[in-house]
Amino acid sequence: MKVLYEGSERIKKITGKKPAEGDYRLSGFVYLYGKDDVYRIKNILTCEIVGLTKDEFEFVSSLKEKTATLREITDRGLKHLVKTRIFVDKSYDEIKQYRDVVFILKTMQKKVKGYSKFTILPTTGCNARCVYCFEAGFKPETMTRETADHLIRFITETKREGKLKLEWFGGEPFSARDIITHICKGLTDKGIEFESTIVTNGSLMTPEVIREAVDVWHLKSAQVSLDGKRKYYEERKDYYDKARFTYDLVLNNIGELARAGVRINLRCNMDDENISDIDEFLDDMYENFGKYENVSMYLAPLHQEMKRGTIVTLMKKIQDTYAYIKDSGRGSLIKKFGVPRPFRLNYCLGDSMDNVVVVMPDGSFTNCENLPEGRNWGNVREGITDMELYNKLKAEQEVDEMCRNCPFIPECTPYRKKQCPVKNDLCRECKELDLDHELLNLAVKEEGDPDDPDDNC
Repeated sequence: MKVLYEGSERIKKITGKKPAEGDYRLSGFVYLYGKDDVYRIKNILTCEIVGLTKDEFEFVSSLKEKTATLREITDRGLKHLVKTRIFVDKSYDEIKQYRDVVFILKTMQKKVKGYSKFTILPTTGCNARCVYCFEAGFKPETMTRETADHLIRFITETKREGKLKLEWFGGEPFSARDIITHICKGLTDKGIEFESTIVTNGSLMTPEVIREAVDVWHLKSAQVSLDGKRKYYEERKDYYDKARFTYDLVLNNIGELARAGVRINLRCNMDDENISDIDEFLDDMYENFGKYENVSMYLAPLHQEMKRGTIVTLMKKIQDTYAYIKDSGRGSLIKKFGVPRPFRLNYCLGDSMDNVVVVMPDGSFTNCENLPEGRNWGNVREGITDMELYNKLKAEQEVDEMCRNCPFIPECTPYRKKQCPVKNDLCRECKELDLDHELLNLAVKEEGDPDDPDDNC
């Protein structure tokens, strides 16, 4: 047995157990990976990852169906797995333990009044007509100067001390450049320190716009959406002005943004068609961005694919493509190879109402940019206007009955599955594929390496 990743020391201090006589079983939060002579397990609550021999792995696996005494566990050199709750008492209530961990960690957090981040949609308008856009049917609307002034005042009155984070979302945020600049200048005039991120299609950036975004918006990072090689990109983006907004233009703009020092994450939207024809696209990505330390790429299934029964097949293709990218020598594009996922207290905006507000173009508030219209609980002029809805959305969520036996509860938003617009009925199978990929590609710490930094829990 060898600990490959320490995980969260804070969580292990809360859950840790001094080994005592008794009968033990395998924790329901433990995930096992045993393929091609690689045997690894992960405690999804503490995030500890352990490497095992084949015999050890078989013994650990057997405790899913039966129990073992402390002596049997100790004789196999696995006593550590009792201390860190990979083996638990046979009557151990793990759902309660998970909820207790979240409660304690949130209680331990320094209570700071105000919001640390605002996700702002300056417009729901866009210069593209993406065939898969989840906002299809939304009323195109752009924030007015008057609403922007109310927003500046609201931010000033409700922000947390310290540097503020602004995320620009849309629509296409760059199409409301003047409003973003107006808000940022207003905050700067009031002495508020902030930095920005943006989610964009990248088509409206120019050297002048990029300078303004870096200097005035304090833009630090950007997510740019791509759709595969030129043919798929231009078909799926379906820009209003196809002659102007081209694949080559966007790749050039991404390069300009990278040279300006902005961190860029390229979200590559995948389905069965474009992932099966990806070589040309990967060549373009590596040729254009392989040399940049501040550009990374990831493959993501389209939101529509998440609702289909074929999502697991697509996820398998995505993981196979990651392996292909790595083996082909283009792995520098994927910056998170071998990096384990840490425990997070908040997994989405819907679960972060103490910290984040989502502001729509009309100045109304919601708690998720993906939620359908009609979930608004306030606005920049009046603050909270629907206290009942606000309290309902903010309240601690019970674990759904359909999820109680899922090992991934600790790394899934507690915001209810039935309320989340991007969840799917096969989420467990998809998470298993993701974790298989993580455990197989784990960058194992060698003896003498410095300890891993603690996670962000």
